[in-house]
Amino acid sequence: MKKILALIFTIFLCLALVACGSNEKTGDNSNETTDGENPGNETTAPVLESALPEGINPDDFYKFVQFDLPENFREAAVEQMRKQAAVVWTPEYTFTYGNKFDNWGFEKTYEAGKTYTGLPYGSMNSSIEEFQKYLDEHRGRFATKSENGYYDVMGTQCNTAINLSLQQFFPDACEDSGGYMPSYSDKFIGVKVGDYEAPEGVKKGLDIIEANGEQKMYESYALADMGDVIMGKNDETQVTHVRMVAEKAVVVRGANGQINGNRSYLVCVEQTDSWDQTRKDINTTWWMDHKYTFNSLLQGGWIAVSLECYETNVSVIPYLALDEEITADMLAKGNLGGMVSSDYPINYMHLTIYNKAGKIVNRIVVNNPYDGRKEGLRKHSINLFNDSLKAGTEYTFVLDAGIARGNAELCRVDFTYTGK
Repeated sequence: MKKILALIFTIFLCLALVACGSNEKTGDNSNETTDGENPGNETTAPVLESALPEGINPDDFYKFVQFDLPENFREAAVEQMRKQAAVVWTPEYTFTYGNKFDNWGFEKTYEAGKTYTGLPYGSMNSSIEEFQKYLDEHRGRFATKSENGYYDVMGTQCNTAINLSLQQFFPDACEDSGGYMPSYSDKFIGVKVGDYEAPEGVKKGLDIIEANGEQKMYESYALADMGDVIMGKNDETQVTHVRMVAEKAVVVRGANGQINGNRSYLVCVEQTDSWDQTRKDINTTWWMDHKYTFNSLLQGGWIAVSLECYETNVSVIPYLALDEEITADMLAKGNLGGMVSSDYPINYMHLTIYNKAGKIVNRIVVNNPYDGRKEGLRKHSINLFNDSLKAGTEYTFVLDAGIARGNAELCRVDFTYTGK
């Protein structure tokens, strides 16, 4: 009898442990209880919080500017695409530019007197802030000699527009569209949407689709949400285009539960090399809220990818910093020093000298490589302090820089130039 009672007690104890020992969480159930009982001492996973990079202390810098992260990463990504698409400007004069590659090419003309909406189609990876600064300094007008095709044009193209939007919270968004290709495991910076397979090394989205079949890819599209990226890529012909998903997929299923690819669709926002012919109210290369059926995406070889940080809404906090003071004595002798740094790609940096009337005497513009996060200043002294400055004259030096999340004035110093 004692053995039977002991056995019953052991079974009861095991059942009690099974009932109370699970730490699995579904949604935000931290305050839930079962049958009126408070679990009390249950261990929970640590709460993830956004923070500055490990080892970064703002007090170690002469100037440190910290930017807030968006409250909702998905919404912020789409909102930034819309902001880029909403900039209004007028050409200072008519200019034409273009490029012709083996399997792709374009030519664009911007006409003086016309109003255009959206950042121009160009390859300089220009943020809204940098472009707007240019407009403010040129009476709201923009023009370029574009001697090197779109490489000389302030603006964005399809990939850089998305990168600048994702860099509101995701520092690893980069120039190379291969970063969104799941078959390039050494480059891939995202996560697949759904459970489709991406055979290692394949160079075309169509190859990924062929490896998975229609319904599996449709199920992937069905999971796409705002802020995700869809990409049509063919690295055999070096032709790629990327779009950002603007809202949750619209999915229509048949009686058998399978997705109807002709009635299901994604709504996207994108920068393109073509005028949006559906818009009669504005002149723009930004295609906003166009619908693409699942079937058209499938036939075009489009794949959907996302970001891990969308699940946590946690990331590294953006900052811009100058490590040491730039003094009037240094500037008087035509010298610079110090380092500008960030934990996000530095989009641009301007080193400007103004005269007493506020006119620009000289400016050095630094457009960093797409992932550049440090820029030394000393090397720019020789070009900044040139013959345009006169000894014995008073000037003001201003250093400002920008990342995708925002820009900051890092230094402003009045000085009298004594000459080198």
